Amino acid sequence: MGSIAGFLCCFLFTFLVAFLLQAVGFFTTNWVTWTGCEAQGLFSFSTSGQTTACVGDGEYLSSAVLGLQATSFTIHLMVCLTMIWLMFCGGDDDDDVGYCGCCAGCFIMLYPVAGLFSIIGCGMVSTIDVPEFSYGWSYILCLTSGVYVILQVTLACYCVCKAIKDSDDDENLPSPQQTTAVATTGASGQLNIRYGHQEQHVAVAVTEREELAMSNGVMILRKMRIMQVVGLVR
Repeated sequence: MGSIAGFLCCFLFTFLVAFLLQAVGFFTTNWVTWTGCEAQGLFSFSTSGQTTACVGDGEYLSSAVLGLQATSFTIHLMVCLTMIWLMFCGGDDDDDVGYCGCCAGCFIMLYPVAGLFSIIGCGMVSTIDVPEFSYGWSYILCLTSGVYVILQVTLACYCVCKAIKDSDDDENLPSPQQTTAVATTGASGQLNIRYGHQEQHVAVAVTEREELAMSNGVMILRKMRIMQVVGLVR
């Protein structure tokens, strides 16, 4: 359930937002305005305040703009339908999941093309054959959709490249190795200490006072043993 909710949130704030901006801008008529025409769309015009200078049906707008924006809208629509299919209709069968994943992958690969076509189409509007015109909010919506898609793709590429770089750095780190250190003192002989690569190094130090105390202890022990042997002989 949690994975579905996360997938749904990702869908709403990525693919669906871009699709709604593109759809509203594509089908509305407020792309450009000029003297004698209150609002002109890609394939329709506003009947409010219409004069003979506004003939509609996209005559004053480039057909290439209409084709690019229509292609962008189609790709957005197919991506959204594919994502909805994956969320609610994807079965548990491995074949179904693989087929759905293949379709989703193909349309997601075309997703950046939708944003690019939308931006190019908006740029080509400036070639319309009228002396003075101004852009409307329909134009701004389609342009925003294209820029939003490009920003998403750029951010996704950055995250993927960063994850790959971090993974390579982790693989190049040296593996932990076991190291043996030998500390030698006059009284204690040899002391073997084993530690890991990243563990704290162990240092063994015996002061002169400790060595003297250990030597005195050994001498007292020897004297006690000699006294025991003499007592047994007697």
